[in-house]
Amino acid sequence: MLAWQRTGEHAALYDLLGIVAARRGDAKLARECFAWSIRLDPSRFSAHMNLGQLALELGALSDAEVSFATAAQLRPNDSRAAERLQRAKQH
Repeated sequence: MLAWQRTGEHAALYDLLGIVAARRGDAKLARECFAWSIRLDPSRFSAHMNLGQLALELGALSDAEVSFATAAQLRPNDSRAAERLQRAKQH
């Protein structure tokens, strides 16, 4: 297995751990997990979306905007990122 594949797997794992932590109500751990996922794989769309959603739910609107804007750049044809970015800007 190549090193980049392991890094991608670790990024996926941290992304999933962040989802679990968020669902359990541990926003701090969730944020840390999503951030680690992004550090390991900056192009991981789902981690940016998850981090943005968490920030939006916590009222950290500027953080949400940054996350959703990055996700929108990663996948310009994905309407979810653009819609959530607009939602963050409207709050």
